[in-house]
Amino acid sequence: MNRMKTPRPLTNLELALLGLIQQEPRAGYDLCKIFETTPMGHYSSSPGAIYPALKRLENRELLAGTVERAGSMRPRRVYSLTPSGLEELEAWASQAVTHEDLVWRSEELILRFSFMGQLVDRSIICRFLREVADGIDALLLGLEAHHGTMLDSRLPPGVLPTGRLALELGMESYQGLARWARRALAELADVELDDKG
Repeated sequence: MNRMKTPRPLTNLELALLGLIQQEPRAGYDLCKIFETTPMGHYSSSPGAIYPALKRLENRELLAGTVERAGSMRPRRVYSLTPSGLEELEAWASQAVTHEDLVWRSEELILRFSFMGQLVDRSIICRFLREVADGIDALLLGLEAHHGTMLDSRLPPGVLPTGRLALELGMESYQGLARWARRALAELADVELDDKG
């Protein structure tokens, strides 16, 4: 039986590359410089990771590379997004925020949001922000209940409450993300009013 193999999900580095190349065609060297000199370096600044990722994206026909200055001493391979690459990027930017995204893929959520302005309309961006804020509210209910049990339980003598303090850090991080989402939503509403005025 001949089954089509489902392609593996794109990595955050691959998604970041697609997003940057969607802004404008870029050579691998230019991309490496962006990753070296901006917060994008969080995803990788290593040419040993970036160039293979570009090749994988080209092999999946999400990017097309063309050689510029082929006859020169320093030819450059410049990458641009294919229609399939743009479709993949738009689908990624438009997907709903899940509980799993909030718990396990918060970095990807921020990466997704950073490219949304160039890929999707305001209604999808606002939906994303509402889903983040509302999803965190639901998540915090469970964490607060667990936190309450930790406050009520007594630790053995000499044991410091590091587990509870770690949970509090996580809760405060989530609360900060929810506050940011609501503030961003309010700012986008203000921008919309300015656009109409």
